Amino acid sequence: MRHRKYGRYGRYGYNAVFERITEYGCSNPATMKGVTKKTVLMLAIALISTLVCIKVVEPLDDLAAGMIYFGYLISPLLTFVLSLIMCINPSAAKTLAIPYSILEGVSIGSLAGLLTSVLGSTGGLIVCLAFVITLSFFLGASVLYYTGLVEVDSRLRRFGRVTLLGLCISTLMITIIGLFNPLILDFFYGNTGFALIFAIISVIIASVYSMISLDNAQVIVTAGVDKNYEWYASFGIVLNVIWLFWEVLRLVLIIFSRSDN
Repeated sequence: MRHRKYGRYGRYGYNAVFERITEYGCSNPATMKGVTKKTVLMLAIALISTLVCIKVVEPLDDLAAGMIYFGYLISPLLTFVLSLIMCINPSAAKTLAIPYSILEGVSIGSLAGLLTSVLGSTGGLIVCLAFVITLSFFLGASVLYYTGLVEVDSRLRRFGRVTLLGLCISTLMITIIGLFNPLILDFFYGNTGFALIFAIISVIIASVYSMISLDNAQVIVTAGVDKNYEWYASFGIVLNVIWLFWEVLRLVLIIFSRSDN
């Protein structure tokens, strides 16, 4: 049995999560068709969970208040824990991928329902527009990747790592400073011109990672690992799509806010 790990200088470049996948010659290997099916299933479950939460939250009654509390505080924490477990132990994705999708849908649905309740048809329009834009960006990234117009090489991966690290550090610093000076939070996340630029940059970074997540799935398939790892590849893609949605939603909210002013 052949055993090889894609290390730091492997063909596809360094990736701290996917380097945990080891190459095995197995009788039932992963395929891109299987990854695609599982990705569609996870996204469909997240969408259904979102729609259910919107219906629950929209009346803004006691049940809605509980759902909003769960969606804002508990659900993100649980999704983080599940993501961490799957990143550390990729084989756990077979069991945790579906619960992860449900919880992500709860998080999105609680916010979407709140926007719909507070802003009426405008809130629903914002959520639908963010969904359409996210789907368009992801499909565009998929076309660029699979047609070879953009190659996910070590340079693109380095660019992604550097920009993502910068985004994470800046977000953390803004949050910490914002605890002492709320004006900073409004400057970066309000309806200011800088907030708009910051949101656009975040969308671009998330879009780049859409192609990287697709290439990561291809790495798994090319390595010939067991079919169970299709769930891990699908988790990586869905994680990226949902991240892209949050960034797009923030961008759309800023644009609508600026247009109202």
